[in-house]
Amino acid sequence: MFAELCAWVKNRGLTVPEYLDELYVRHGYFLEGVINIYYEGATGAGRSGASSKLPDRSAEMFGGVPVTKFQDFGRQTIHDADGEEIPKQDLYFVTLGNGCSYAGRGSGTEPKMKFYIFARSPVAGAAELPAVKEQVKAKLERMKALIEADAKARAEG
Repeated sequence: MFAELCAWVKNRGLTVPEYLDELYVRHGYFLEGVINIYYEGATGAGRSGASSKLPDRSAEMFGGVPVTKFQDFGRQTIHDADGEEIPKQDLYFVTLGNGCSYAGRGSGTEPKMKFYIFARSPVAGAAELPAVKEQVKAKLERMKALIEADAKARAEG
């Protein structure tokens, strides 16, 4: 399928990155990252569960950004897009008002927490895209620093 896409893009006189930029202009720019926080020592394995590191669910802000939604997959009943109930699991998902969101879960095999971070922004036009890419990258790095600091404070507290 990708080879067919490449052929179609080439037939249009574009490269795959140029076509991807067209998609960003049409649908917005998206960027993702991963953070692993390890817990050392004999008690590390017992301290890495997401449920013990949950952010305050009553918090209305995270890093100066409004929290618009908080989902705790271990305690809430959550359904997928098809209406099927998602099995309970050690995972939470936080949606923020600035186009960022993140998920946190404990590793099932190591004494660590894993965070998946997501940032996005609309793009008004092709000329704006390079600046939007830099802004979203900076937003993602800021979120990464905030999540790392918050997780560290929870581990120590």
